[in-house]
Order: sequence, then C-alpha cells, then structure tokens
Amino acid sequence: MKILSARLHDPRGPRWLGFVWIAFALMLFVGGFLATGLPALAGMLFALCGVALNLGPFFPLRWAPVIANVELHPGALRIRNAGLRDREVTAKQVQGATTARSDGGVMLHLGGVAEGGTPLALEFDSDDEAAQAREALGIGHHGFGKLSWEPSPGDASGGRNVFRIISAVLFFLCAASAAGAAVESSWWALYAVCTTFGVITLGLGALLSMLAWSSPRVHVSSDGVSFDAGGVGRFIRWGDIATVNHAKDHVALSYAHGHPPLVVPTALTRWSRRGMAAADQEAFLAVVQSGARRARGEGPRKEEVAARIEVLQRGGAASRDWLARLDVEAQRLQAGGYRGSVMDKDDLYRVLGDPDADTEIRAAAARILLRVDPSAARVRVDHALATSRDPTEEARIRLATESDLERAGEALDQLPAAPPPRAASRT
Repeated sequence: MKILSARLHDPRGPRWLGFVWIAFALMLFVGGFLATGLPALAGMLFALCGVALNLGPFFPLRWAPVIANVELHPGALRIRNAGLRDREVTAKQVQGATTARSDGGVMLHLGGVAEGGTPLALEFDSDDEAAQAREALGIGHHGFGKLSWEPSPGDASGGRNVFRIISAVLFFLCAASAAGAAVESSWWALYAVCTTFGVITLGLGALLSMLAWSSPRVHVSSDGVSFDAGGVGRFIRWGDIATVNHAKDHVALSYAHGHPPLVVPTALTRWSRRGMAAADQEAFLAVVQSGARRARGEGPRKEEVAARIEVLQRGGAASRDWLARLDVEAQRLQAGGYRGSVMDKDDLYRVLGDPDADTEIRAAAARILLRVDPSAARVRVDHALATSRDPTEEARIRLATESDLERAGEALDQLPAAPPPRAASRT
C-alpha cells in the first residue's frame, strides 16, 4: 500500500451530514409525543422541531480544502486524516473523472462520489502522483464520463431561504409562548397563531425548495462544456474555446470564431449547500482551462502501444482458436523472441493497465502475461479486474485467463461483442 498526500476539495462534506438535522428534528417531534402529559413541554418540543426543520438546511456550512492522506489500494482510494470527510472511493462508484492542472499542482476530479453531484477533487503535487491515484481507480489517461457542477442555487432559492427564516422565527415564538403557557394559559392563543403561520411559511419554503431543484447545471464531457438553465442549453466544443475568463458572479468561455461567449452565472456561497463554493469554482476553472489546452495539443501525451500488438485481436476467429493462438504467442515470447515484432512484455503490461484500450487486446495481454510472468502478472490482472466498471469487460478478461480452452471458449462466445476502445477524451 502506498500513501500520498493531497489537498482534498469536498466543500459539501459527507452525505450523511445532510441528514443530521432531520434526525434531530425527528427526535424533538417524538419527544413532543412522549411529553403529551406536560402540554407546555410538548408544545415547546413541537415548536423546536419546526425551528430545526427550517434552519437545518443551512448547516453545516461549506468545508474548506484540507490536506489529507490518500491510501492507494487496487480499485480504491482511502482518504484519511480529513476528519469527518474520511472516506473510501471505489472504482465502481466513480461515474466520471479527469485530471486538470491547477496553481497548486494537478487535480484529480471524481464524479458521482460526493454529496450533491459535485465532483470530489484531490490536488496532488505532481503528474506522477495524480497518475498513481488515477491508476488505482482504473482511470485512463483521457479520463471518462461526465462531470457536473451547480453554478448557482436557482431563481427560487432566495425566496425559499426567506420563508425558512420567517418560519423559524415564528416557531421560536411558538416555543417561547409554550414556555409562557406553563405559567399563564393565555399564552396558548399566541402559540396557536404562530403555529398556524409557521406551518404555512414552512410549506411555502418546502414548495420553493422543490422548484429550486431545477437549478442550472454546467457539464463537462469529452466533447466540451454544456450549460443548462430553465430547459435552455448551450454547448461549446473544446477546440472552439479561445479564452476562459471569470469573476465572482460568472465564468465566460469565449469562442475562437467570434460567436457570443458562453456565460455561466455563478453564485459563490458559504451559507447554502446549493450553488458554488469558492473551491468549486476553482475546480471547475481548472477543468475547463486544462480541457481547452489539451484541445490545442498542450499537456502530457499518452504513449500508445495498442497498435503494436493489434495482432492479438481475435478478429473473426472462434474464441477457442483465439485462445490457442495466444498460448502459442506466449510460448514464442517466453522463448526469447517475437519473430521480429516490436511488441514486448512491457507493451503487454501497459495495455493491460490501460482502461481505454480495446477489451480483447487487454484480455489477450492478461492471458499471455500469466503464462510468461505468472507471479507479477497475477497482481496486475487482479488490479485490472478490480478496477473494471463494465461487467462484460471483467468477464471477458477473467475467462480469457482460464486454462481450460474448451470451457473458456464456449463462455466467451456467449458474451456480447466487445465494444470499440474509448476515443481520446478531453474530460
């Protein structure tokens, strides 16, 4: 196990924190029922439940980036020394990923693992460290999938928060009047009035919360950047981005060919779990700027080796015949030559560990390496299986390494055709 140091960008914190206030409000509500023999106490608990329901969504506030230890495991990263944000990220949880250069180093962005859909980011000191973390999760050089941010909370968020605060004040007055009712029963009249209006404003706040779920989203994929707001979307390809400009309230992507820029309104916030924190905007800018640079041919290049070993593809042969041919090629390689081919064992290891490579070539490399270099290859094959996100790909590699040609060939013939390798991505 290797341990790296990284700066963790996870402004919203763990998902379970978003339910703490709900659990607290539920405890107060249940306490109110249990205290029905004491009307004043029961009234206070019910009123405080209303306060918790209204103020809970404001807490906890956004979390600042923190230095954490990242443990590398086959198919997983374990983030430690980050306090409540300690977590394990597995390869199968990740729905999108990319790397981007930042002021502090290289950021690895992981989609689908953080609260609210915003990518979790790990900022490493060097390309090599980011590549090691990427490889632990089975993420190729080009990344994959789509990343998404919520640049602003939506038009309904301001009204929603106003209603929540008003409702919280009314329920607090309910609690105070319930305490007064323990001494003078006339306080119950105020309690009834405050409860009525508190419930009404709580309902209005809940209605606006549902409307706010349609808040704008900005997406980054292999093709470019898209922005969706109110059912209207705009899209700009990576190669069309000339400059990336940003201010506190927007990010503007200008076209290289004179079209109006794509402007993404942003709302930097610390008091809401919706919208962008400063760290979110920093991460989004790093991704967009890096994607635009890659489209211009800048940045590190991937060494392509798959073309040198395309001879290992099955082609139109039966699966059993293909496996038998691979065994012959393994014998030739083990004998010390490959009949003039430039392919060698290092090429096979590279393509085995490349999630973007053709699935059949990865499976072929796994079978040959297990016969040529069994002890070292077993570790690498197990890692490839642990980081696979496609059950069919995992089954193809697993079956291709079996020794029983008849059984493995029949099982491989039952699998769907292997998909084409992933195209080079800007993500």
